[in-house]
Amino acid sequence: MTIRPQRIRMAGVVGDDLSSTVSIIPEAQYPFKILEATTQKKNNVQLDLKEVRKDDRTEYRLTVVNLKEMKGRYNDMIILKTDSKIKPELRISVYGNLFDRKQQKKVN
Repeated sequence: MTIRPQRIRMAGVVGDDLSSTVSIIPEAQYPFKILEATTQKKNNVQLDLKEVRKDDRTEYRLTVVNLKEMKGRYNDMIILKTDSKIKPELRISVYGNLFDRKQQKKVN
């Protein structure tokens, strides 16, 4: 299986839209379905999982959207439940860093 990227890093200004997309590609000889996508902390990111057909194979696209509205850092873990006996659970780390928009100094 291929997971690209293997970790999610999101950095930006508080209030800006921050998101990242992860591709999850099962190997042809070890196919699986993703049954559920959740996070450990439930309040930092929102998940949107889509099943995509590509070249007669099933791939998954997971869009991760930042929900945090305050300056600071956070980390979370995405947990993907699968129907695979070999890998019933996949984990993807999420790191976020939000900072305030820099104030412009007035010039007299």
